[in-house]
Amino acid sequence: MRRSILLFVLPLAACSAAPAPSARDATAAPPTRGWPMFRHDAARSGTSALRARDQPTLAWRFETGGEVISSPAIAADGTVYVGSVDGNLYAIDARGARLWTFAAFGALASSPAIGPDGTVYVGSMDKHLYAVRGGKLRWSAGLGNCAFASPAVGPDGTVYIGSNDGALYAFDGVGQLRFKVPTRAPVSSSPALARGRVYFGSDDRTVVVADAHGEIESTLLTGAPVRGTPVVGDDGSVYVGSLDGSLYAFDWSGALAWKTRPASAMHSSPAIGAGGTLFIGADDGALRAFSPEGRLLWSTKTGGPVRSSPAVTSDRVYFGSGDGSLYAVRSDGAIAWSYRTGGPILSSPAIGPSGEIVVGSSDGSVYAFR
Repeated sequence: MRRSILLFVLPLAACSAAPAPSARDATAAPPTRGWPMFRHDAARSGTSALRARDQPTLAWRFETGGEVISSPAIAADGTVYVGSVDGNLYAIDARGARLWTFAAFGALASSPAIGPDGTVYVGSMDKHLYAVRGGKLRWSAGLGNCAFASPAVGPDGTVYIGSNDGALYAFDGVGQLRFKVPTRAPVSSSPALARGRVYFGSDDRTVVVADAHGEIESTLLTGAPVRGTPVVGDDGSVYVGSLDGSLYAFDWSGALAWKTRPASAMHSSPAIGAGGTLFIGADDGALRAFSPEGRLLWSTKTGGPVRSSPAVTSDRVYFGSGDGSLYAVRSDGAIAWSYRTGGPILSSPAIGPSGEIVVGSSDGSVYAFR
């Protein structure tokens, strides 16, 4: 029987019972093929330069032993890494065949990240961060509580991850703690790295901005917990959704530039598309597009909450919905294509090096489309 911890209903507090100024800098990952971490890159743009097919078809389906809330990471050779609520980290080749499985001691809702040397990092509900290569454990590091957040990996190998104990952790390439940034509430937001800083949300309603040594530079206030991941624009602007239903934009200095009119809680993370257009999902079942100035461009409605974060290509936006479907919409918001899975989709789609679209479903499967 599959274990179920759907985040629609699981409170973050439940983790406490778990068992044991340049746009390019030292914290920003270089451009790469594939989708090596949650939201594609360290700045969390959610965008690929590739163009996918207008009507993709199912290439393969890989079944795990539990719900797949984790979002896939895809290496340059097409290998897919994804976690499952069954407690396993899976490596799947470009044809959908299992390469290896690594068993953690708790459910994996965190999304993997691929380091510069091919090591795969993932957080677990068992209060640990794991570093795995070739299916073998390299090291693990204890967190103060479980990790919903997905790690980010800098080009120097530093791994950053949030924990439900209310802190962001930074570890070096051998698992030694570099620093810890405390907040006043759980951190399920995944960190973004840009401009020599690390940005992450907290349930204390803020986005924390810390320097490369873990010293807090500023806190950006919203009206409710921030569980999505901030995205950092090329000019240093920070965009993030809040559970108060608004998308916020802060300028490079941390000043509030604008916020959208409240709609519905935003667990989804924003993506930045062509011309600075911003895309984000909300619990009212809509994916919305906003101009760089915060003006609503369009809203596309689905049949369930949109907690999946959108993946943007040159001509399409892909996202999952609680109605169980993966959607592709055009630049005007019209639905171009959809595919129904057997359960709600909280996993965020990833775009592979050949334009393949890969996403997990709460039905326990990973789907790949070409």
